[in-house]
Amino acid sequence: MSERILYCYYQAAQISCLDQPSCDTQTNDQHANIEFISPKSAPSLCIRHPTMAFITPGFIARRSGRFGAGCTQSRCHRVAVRSFPRAEVASSTGDEAEEKTLVSDRPETEAKDPMSPSPEPEAEPSQVVEESVPLVSDRVLDERDVLQAGIADAVDTLASGGDLYTGGAAYYDSMTLPKLYDAWFAPSHELWGAMSGAIARAHADGVRQMELQWPVVPNLEEIEAGTRLNQLFGFLVAADLGLTSRAQYPLIKRYLASFSNLYWAKRVAAAAPFRESKSVVVRTDSVRLDDADLTGIDEVVSARRQLPKLENDDVAIMIDPRYNDAWYNAAKMRKGAKDSTVVFLNSQFSETYGLTGPRRWEMKETEVVYMLKRVTRGYVFKSYGAPWRAYLEKPDCSVEVVEEYEKEPKLSTVAKRVREESNSRYGGFYNDRYVRGLGGRL
Repeated sequence: MSERILYCYYQAAQISCLDQPSCDTQTNDQHANIEFISPKSAPSLCIRHPTMAFITPGFIARRSGRFGAGCTQSRCHRVAVRSFPRAEVASSTGDEAEEKTLVSDRPETEAKDPMSPSPEPEAEPSQVVEESVPLVSDRVLDERDVLQAGIADAVDTLASGGDLYTGGAAYYDSMTLPKLYDAWFAPSHELWGAMSGAIARAHADGVRQMELQWPVVPNLEEIEAGTRLNQLFGFLVAADLGLTSRAQYPLIKRYLASFSNLYWAKRVAAAAPFRESKSVVVRTDSVRLDDADLTGIDEVVSARRQLPKLENDDVAIMIDPRYNDAWYNAAKMRKGAKDSTVVFLNSQFSETYGLTGPRRWEMKETEVVYMLKRVTRGYVFKSYGAPWRAYLEKPDCSVEVVEEYEKEPKLSTVAKRVREESNSRYGGFYNDRYVRGLGGRL
């Protein structure tokens, strides 16, 4: 067994072990396998570089039965672990796994701490539990490194899907339910392309007040808890808005819905009918947009203030209007400019308790141009130029049209139709998207 020495600084002070006077830094020149741990990377964790294997004191104690005084005080110590069971740890480069073993190497001359517990007698080799200890994935190095790697991949992938004006071009004519959930992502950008095509068809028919709605992130129901798909989409949003640094990304993570709506607003403004128009984004939230790349958007205003008047050919994009007054105030922006356009984008709820926003007074001219809305056991879908469709989501994640409507149906009608179809085929329990193995999709 090869010797490996670790210096571990346990307390969460914002300094590294190398800065401590009690550390013998000269020893580092004598032993190439000595490694130092920075609490900035992982407070209270011992980490072995370069594979970044995460080991806690309790984990070692349970697995090997032998753990010394390392990682238990606020000064540097050598980790004292004898005969730590072998574990195959894949390196981050994917090369052949290297066996790494920790060996007790605490100096005999070191003064004993009177508060430290008496050392346990050394265990015989036959008493050591020999088992393979799973550590971390060969790709998971550190949470921050994972985030940076994911964002870097998103930057490359976003570019591979085309620029702001060509993304999703293969799906401009699509009028069917987009693929769940690949449609949200590069390089296909199916949802982006299908939405842009629907806008172009509606604008050509003279529609100037448009309602667009779909889940702003793939797993909208789980946006608070977080899912891997939502994290990946957050990387894509960060790459698109240019908020990719370690200081900026936490804002994306915390306000994912708000920043994702900006991502979609940029694509609405880039749709063919609006490319030469002045675009104004109206927001109902107050998230700061410092340093965000808003290419294609000319002005951003708050719904809490007096909204500007549009001129002919201008477009206003109202993000997440929610309450009725916001809908009406945005529609009034068209007063005196009948050839301007107002787009209502991704309202997370509506005071009408129906599929759409209000339809009285200034809102009478509003039409649904693109909608993908979750209902119990399925979806309701609308793309301009095609009928309304009720989709059943099956346990294998495939979808099937169970009803079509020429006119806008009630939300309760669609939900009842899809739910009854699911219950008649699979029962009330065996098509649940939250139950793993029984239709669980999340």
